[in-house]
Amino acid sequence: MRKIESQTEIKNEYSSLKFNSNHSDYLYYSSHLGIIPTLYGMYNGSNIIALTTGLTLLTSLNYWRNPRYTWRRTIDVHMSRFTVLYNIYHTMIINGDTVNYMYIPSMSSCVLLYPIGIYLYNRKQYWYFVAAHMGVHISATVATMLSISREK
Repeated sequence: MRKIESQTEIKNEYSSLKFNSNHSDYLYYSSHLGIIPTLYGMYNGSNIIALTTGLTLLTSLNYWRNPRYTWRRTIDVHMSRFTVLYNIYHTMIINGDTVNYMYIPSMSSCVLLYPIGIYLYNRKQYWYFVAAHMGVHISATVATMLSISREK
């Protein structure tokens, strides 16, 4: 990722955020986990799942490379929510009879960790927010992999 030379540059670069570049770097790198279900979905022929996770991967990387409250954040949040909702719909409705027993706890932790992270961010506990949001990335990846692996 980019190298920031001074504290002044950090202040100017992240003026609209309340945490520093180390926090966003962790989330930028954990966003790369989205490539796993994208490639696995393409390999298994789950093209719509691969498309939604791939688009979410791109919007997430685009946002976390330089996080600011702009249109990039809005697109990332909406695409991520759409992908989670479509993943749940696809798994429960389309493949409901073959749901992996670990899918529900994995996706539930993804859905629950997101508002917990927002709560921690608002309380200025930024490292806990980063851990919670990385948990969202990990549990969403696991849940999507479980969903794809059980397709007929």
